[in-house]
Amino acid sequence: MTAVGRKNGDDLYVDTEALRRDASTWEDEARILQEGRESISLSCVSRLTRSDIVTSKCMDMISRFTTYCSQGESEFYSTASSLKQAANDYEANEEEIF
Repeated sequence: MTAVGRKNGDDLYVDTEALRRDASTWEDEARILQEGRESISLSCVSRLTRSDIVTSKCMDMISRFTTYCSQGESEFYSTASSLKQAANDYEANEEEIF
């Protein structure tokens, strides 16, 4: 978890390495979603020849699952990117001030 505190008693600081560690955690979770999404073999769906309501519902659920996983991946990677950018911004700001 990102730490904000006081350095030398008076100065406010942000632990930018904690921001980067948090970003890494978000990237790891995005990869897990990606692996889950990619583990669904669409070839097994194409082998379904029955056109009943159960097959239709199954295919619909698979489509929703893969869509939600893709959206989650994008959001998790975006969060990681934002955390890295925040760390860079804090460090750049610190260099300007000091």
